[in-house]
Amino acid sequence: MDVIHKLNDELLKQKFTNEQELSARLDECKQIALSYARVENSIAVLSDMKTNTSYIFYGGMAERLGLAKRSTTKIIHSIWEEDIFSRIYPDDLLEKHLQELRFFNFFKDYTKERT
Repeated sequence: MDVIHKLNDELLKQKFTNEQELSARLDECKQIALSYARVENSIAVLSDMKTNTSYIFYGGMAERLGLAKRSTTKIIHSIWEEDIFSRIYPDDLLEKHLQELRFFNFFKDYTKERT
């Protein structure tokens, strides 16, 4: 099983409703991610599954890793932030993707049980 393709299919084929509410929520989440990156000197990635777009917010760690200057933002048209992934040991990256797929399936099943 190709974990990345399975995860990609699961994440991008979700059904979304209420466009206006999603847009407002996305703006709110962007501000949270930006604040997190600044306060923690980290890198925060917010992925919009509806549009297959990621917003990457760079804090101080991005400068240390040579990715970008602190307090900058990058928009990519993919939910796969390859600039970051390319710096992760391949076995660790596979494990990250497996854990993400497990969490997604857990949450999906949990949501079905609750409705």
